[in-house]
Amino acid sequence: MGQAGQVGKSILYYGGRGTQLIGMWLLLVDLFTAGPLGPDPKLFAAGVVAFLAGWALTSAVKRP
Repeated sequence: MGQAGQVGKSILYYGGRGTQLIGMWLLLVDLFTAGPLGPDPKLFAAGVVAFLAGWALTSAVKRP
């Protein structure tokens, strides 16, 4: 694999890691700002989807 392939692989891998961090951040913000009715379902779902998308990216692309 050439250098361009390594760079693309790294971008995908670290993009997935960043997406996981954004998802975890959304989940934490939603849990800590929850009112008496609990967390907002839409924001919670967005956090779960972002985390799972990042996980799928990092598992599809092995660590560079």
